[in-house]
Amino acid sequence: GSPGNRITFTSNQASPAAGDWAKLHFSDLCSDAAIDAYGNYISGTIMKYCNVIYAGGLGYGAIDVEQSSPYFSQCKILNSSASGIYYNCSHAVIDSSSIKNCTGFGIFFQTEHYSMYNDSIINNLSGGINMLQQNNTIQSKVINCYFASNNSAISWSNNGVNNTLISGNYFINNYGTVVDLLGHYDTLTCNKFINNQNGPAIHWGDNYNPISGGLIFNNLFEGNMNPTGPSVILAGAGYSVGYGDTLIFANNIVRNNSSLGGSCCEFNMYLLNFTNLQCLRISDNIFTNNTGSNFIKMLGDQNSNASYDFLFMRNNTFLNPSCQYELYNDIPYGAPNLYLDLNYWGSTSTQHVDSVIYDYFDFANQSVVYYLPILTSPVVIDTACSTIFEIGINNIESSHYSMKLFPNPAISYFTIAFNHIINKGFIEIYNMVGEKFFEDNIYDKSEIEINVGNILPGIYFVKFYDGENYYSRKIIIEHD
Repeated sequence: GSPGNRITFTSNQASPAAGDWAKLHFSDLCSDAAIDAYGNYISGTIMKYCNVIYAGGLGYGAIDVEQSSPYFSQCKILNSSASGIYYNCSHAVIDSSSIKNCTGFGIFFQTEHYSMYNDSIINNLSGGINMLQQNNTIQSKVINCYFASNNSAISWSNNGVNNTLISGNYFINNYGTVVDLLGHYDTLTCNKFINNQNGPAIHWGDNYNPISGGLIFNNLFEGNMNPTGPSVILAGAGYSVGYGDTLIFANNIVRNNSSLGGSCCEFNMYLLNFTNLQCLRISDNIFTNNTGSNFIKMLGDQNSNASYDFLFMRNNTFLNPSCQYELYNDIPYGAPNLYLDLNYWGSTSTQHVDSVIYDYFDFANQSVVYYLPILTSPVVIDTACSTIFEIGINNIESSHYSMKLFPNPAISYFTIAFNHIINKGFIEIYNMVGEKFFEDNIYDKSEIEINVGNILPGIYFVKFYDGENYYSRKIIIEHD
């Protein structure tokens, strides 16, 4: 079809209703779509500028994809009595499409991997998307999508989902758990969780099914409410010796969320048999004006190695006067103590900090929280987001948010400054469609100046590698 002349598949009933007809079926005889590195269609089976309405009469989905890989773009799938799209295939690509008012899921992925870009998933009864992913070596992506008024936005089936990038999405007014994961090495970055109800924004394992490494970085959590449990995150971190990695919760803004029935954030630590791994990092976050019995509740198993430091929690701002405790330590005495030095608590008074931390000195069955020295001013974090670059768990350490870019906007030039280069680094600049037009290797430098006088005005993304870690920043270029 075309924007002004869409193709519509719909009911022929006088009063149409969901399930009036069955489905569009893409079988394994279909020619798979070929897509280039920028997401552009090259060849193969495609649906573009199409409407699919009132289908789902045979279950599964209004569109049923069986062992084939068509490309969906600019489509509207509405009012299905089953799911909107049901995939049972190796890989799936869908962009700029709207899936709304389905009795099942918006999309059910039974795929090895998939990619979603710029899609709207709205008011689907079973949930926004459900993932049953098999191939952990190829990254799946949910980028720049809009999830609203679903019963859960993103969920999983069977053994969970691994190596998935969820970036630049907007989650608003969903009901129940918003993003429900039980995977390893997933990345949630630059998302907005706004006014979701009756569940945590993120549920990622528990202490019976802990995750083994993951990244929650540079997200906004605002106005989420759960009357019976955590409104922001419920997560399990850690795994048995030999399989462990780190869950990082960093550089997030968490404000005005409400957990009337408990804690806004709850971390269940799997500490049995742990001896040598820091499995949870909570750093460089701003936590303000949240409401609950506690802001963070920390739970864990008994462990005879009391000297083991499983937690890194520094450079956070805690300003939650409507919570009885900023931190409630429910880890038993004899298990590792908690070290929370270099955080800001709204005051440098030890009497105040003692009053907002629950630990051994409130109940001798708990371990001890140590919090000195105390920061004297609130934390400042970098909230700039770029969703083009796939920032993975192994590329970010919370002690190295060290790349600075100025001036921004830039008129004739801008400067990139950084702390250090390990061996050899590089800088790359991309436009909004992912085309690279500048690159330079860096050796023994602490900054580099880039002339932008001949570059068209617009928004660009700078990717920087210091030999160990990756960084990305947005730059706006203007000319007089």
